[in-house]
Amino acid sequence: MSRDMEDRLRAAFDAKTNRVTGALLRPADPPQDDDVPSDGTVTSIHRRHRWIAPLLAAAAVIAVAAGTTAVVTTAAGDHSHPGNTQSPTPTPTTPSATPSPTVAPSTTPVAGGAPPSGTSTGSTSAAPPVTKKLTVQGVTLDVPTNWDFAALDNRCLTINGLPPDPVVPSRHCQLEISVISASQAASGGFNPDKPYVIGDGNMCGSGGTAAQSVKTVLATNAMVGGQPAEYRSFIGACFKGTWEQWTVPTAPGVIITRSYADPATEQAALYAVTNAQLPGPRSQLRLSDRGIIRSVTSEADGARIELDRVTRLEQGGNSNTNPATYSYVLPANLQIRAATSDLEPLSVQQLIQLANGQTVDGITPPLSTLGATLTTDGTTVTGMDLFVI
Repeated sequence: MSRDMEDRLRAAFDAKTNRVTGALLRPADPPQDDDVPSDGTVTSIHRRHRWIAPLLAAAAVIAVAAGTTAVVTTAAGDHSHPGNTQSPTPTPTTPSATPSPTVAPSTTPVAGGAPPSGTSTGSTSAAPPVTKKLTVQGVTLDVPTNWDFAALDNRCLTINGLPPDPVVPSRHCQLEISVISASQAASGGFNPDKPYVIGDGNMCGSGGTAAQSVKTVLATNAMVGGQPAEYRSFIGACFKGTWEQWTVPTAPGVIITRSYADPATEQAALYAVTNAQLPGPRSQLRLSDRGIIRSVTSEADGARIELDRVTRLEQGGNSNTNPATYSYVLPANLQIRAATSDLEPLSVQQLIQLANGQTVDGITPPLSTLGATLTTDGTTVTGMDLFVI
């Protein structure tokens, strides 16, 4: 990037941040399950970075012209933790005779055995020599002593508390934390496979070359504060380096992002994430799940499905490398959204008929060709969408 371009980006950034004064800020309280915080927790994680895309449009063209590419990696243990922390329990299964479609089946990490430079692999790391505790949105982290709350942004931790800057790596957010309730997840959408998790996740806009440049580089499991979590990393033309993201999918949902994976601070960041103290109590079910329907069984109170979890890739398609399934109970009155011939939702009873080999309202079997996206309130499945794999 030229010095002139860098100066213009920084000037635009300063102009935006100067609109915010200290009087507008206040310490953020962790949200309750049914509360929507007055400081806009749901939208801020999405909107805070969206303005970077137009500022870096020129950089996007340069990066794409340079032929930026990535190979997605889904670790062999991906989606190996259950849909919730108590029940349902993962049930190892043998894949059916009809193979499930799999996109990007590679299990070889980028660069012949290692993720991109500075990128976490979800493993634990040694503690920095000296740490201090900082609590962000109810999440307590052990971080290096020179990390602090960023000026003008109390969800972002930067070195020496400097205002975050999208151009200068030393002023990127080392970690940014957002905690959301089940009701917030329901209203904003909750998808750990997409950047930001909440909202549309379009890091580089919704169209054009820059939008198409965003790719999922690594998708695997992790542990955050002793809780099962999803780890994703992304690259794209409208931001520097590698974007890292850890999501604890049970309520209250915890989203920790790292907008620039600087190798110099990566181990400290990973230690802080792995050993975080999370707000609780935690919900029984994940706030969302996505996978191939392997079976549907009628029950007195609805139906039980076995879901073979898949990872949605930013470059398109799905990755599925683990045959474990996860059990969910669908309430009898659940309306299932699908591309039916009459545009009406399916009932749970119709899903059972579909599982038994019947064509229902324009939807044809077998189940192995169908995927489902589930949403929950933490205790009950509240929504389901069918899609063709």
